[in-house]
Amino acid sequence: MPVRAIFVVNQSGEYVDENFSSRGVSNEADLEHLKRQRAWAKCIVTTGATARAESYAPLQNKRLVVLTRLSSAAFPLLAGSPGVEFRSYKEQSTLSGLVERYEKVLVEFGPDLLNQALRNQEIDALQLSVTGDYPLISKELLNLAPLDLSKYAIEETEHHPSLALATCRPTSRRIE
Repeated sequence: MPVRAIFVVNQSGEYVDENFSSRGVSNEADLEHLKRQRAWAKCIVTTGATARAESYAPLQNKRLVVLTRLSSAAFPLLAGSPGVEFRSYKEQSTLSGLVERYEKVLVEFGPDLLNQALRNQEIDALQLSVTGDYPLISKELLNLAPLDLSKYAIEETEHHPSLALATCRPTSRRIE
């Protein structure tokens, strides 16, 4: 399972707050889940929009790859930092090239690029966090999330008092 993606929504299906950050829909349990996933990964890949909205800073002992159409100067917290790489949005096989170099890649995208990766079945496991008071994973809730999960199925779920996790995997792999 070399490519994992994480995505958080609240019980209403919202994935960003009024500042276009996921912080307003996340909680402590989800933050701990994020930390565990980052500990697993050798490389974190995100978009420029996510890096700006979430105020990304360089990561300790991890490679951070930012997919963007902007120059690195648009990211003052990251530009020139060791371990940070900027790549064009339009590069072909961006994720597979990263998997070959880093083995374990964690994808932290917003819904637009994440949906593209899901449709192309480039994600081996999507870990969807649902926050709230005793949240449950349901088909209705998955339909609220802005993700195209038509090629994925829920493989396992975990429920905690303020967080539910669903691990979704491709129903079949594309043949190349």
